[in-house]
Amino acid sequence: MDDDIEKRSGGLRDKTTSTEIIPPARGVGTDLPEFIRLPKPGARCRYTGLARSAVNDLILGVAPPVKSVVVARKGASRGIRLVHLGSLLGHLNGLMRQQENGNGGGR
Repeated sequence: MDDDIEKRSGGLRDKTTSTEIIPPARGVGTDLPEFIRLPKPGARCRYTGLARSAVNDLILGVAPPVKSVVVARKGASRGIRLVHLGSLLGHLNGLMRQQENGNGGGR
């Protein structure tokens, strides 16, 4: 049976205990959606931890730093606003780089 476990785990096995070390499957946990919905009121974004109002501040206005799109049926007065996750994460990473370089960016 131990030989079967070693074959299935690619030969990786902790020799000091009986616990297997199995690397995660390729691509598991790394796939992110292209667009996300705004967090519900009172909730936070599962990818960034930002509150709904903070995300709204980044996607609304004259020249928003984060891309978003409204999906609505033709002639509808309301729709669903979707945030481009890559744009949001890119903006936050840019802020982090600015702060690491001492260029401020904090409030």
